[in-house]
Amino acid sequence: MVIVANLNEKRALYKFFIIYFLSTALLIAGGAAFYYYQQKHIRLHNELFSMLQYAKTLKFSRFSYTEEAFDYERIISTEAREDFDNIKRVGNNFEVLVSTRRGINILVKKEANQYDAVIQKIFVQVLLVSTVLLLLFSLISYYLALISIRPMQKTIHILDAFIKDLVHDLNTPTTSILLNLKMLRTNSSDRDPQRFERIEEATKEIASLYKSLAILLDESKLTTTKQDICPIVKQSAETYAELYPDLTFHVECETLLTSVHTEAFTQIIGNIISNACKYNRPDGFVRITTNETTLIIEDGGIGMKTPEKVFDRYYTESLEGHGIGMHIVNRLATVMHIGVKIHSEEGVGTRCVLTLC
Repeated sequence: MVIVANLNEKRALYKFFIIYFLSTALLIAGGAAFYYYQQKHIRLHNELFSMLQYAKTLKFSRFSYTEEAFDYERIISTEAREDFDNIKRVGNNFEVLVSTRRGINILVKKEANQYDAVIQKIFVQVLLVSTVLLLLFSLISYYLALISIRPMQKTIHILDAFIKDLVHDLNTPTTSILLNLKMLRTNSSDRDPQRFERIEEATKEIASLYKSLAILLDESKLTTTKQDICPIVKQSAETYAELYPDLTFHVECETLLTSVHTEAFTQIIGNIISNACKYNRPDGFVRITTNETTLIIEDGGIGMKTPEKVFDRYYTESLEGHGIGMHIVNRLATVMHIGVKIHSEEGVGTRCVLTLC
């Protein structure tokens, strides 16, 4: 049995299922409609035939013959056709005009109750059989869809396993660099401490990227819990306030309950605030506010030329960026059903709005 866990795999499965199911559903619906109208035509033709037989028997008996559900009238008419087009429905009766040799024609009438009952029964049978067939073919379509995505699923799982191993191995050298950097800074007589700061900042960026990738690779396993996100927001703001002492931080977040995965949401907030700091102005500001359902992070920085591309993978407007931070933000937010919108104007600043569940 194929287990579908990844969001993209589920989308592929649903698309294949819809294609298979709609194809069979159209065939079943077309076949059911054709059969139903064919049966109506046959039953109506039988009604015409029985009425013509009644008229013939009536003439042979010199109008003394009677039969239940039938009646007739003698009328003067020059036109009468004994064919399918001549039968017509008038109220609860069928009527057929039958010609005679003397110019006095017979308008044969027959109650349509029995015909209606038969047609209703046929309709119910067609509907029931079509429903059963649709249910059967929905199961078959789902099974075929599972089979169709199996090669893709296998390839994705192989790549996921490889990337997970790679990301896991990335954590070891990163931790080692930070530990050794701390020892070098303690024992070094280097008069330029900025070298160590640049190395430390780059290493921490790699470590942050590692955390984001690790969470992203297990996005299908993310479980959310309802909690107050303000402590996460405040902690992240305090961390970046220490890293960027020249910026002014305004945080207005008291209590905001929502369902999130703690680590994933921490990475989202960290990436957004990090960008607000990186692409800010000297002595600029970062403002964080909330209302009932939204968290707003804005800055007075340099802004963006094309904010609509900010979630595209590898898109960046600066040599300092890698172009995957906001892509990861969007992916994690999608998994947790958080809406993310970016409003930015070049030379004015950027405003990020998170719509929470």
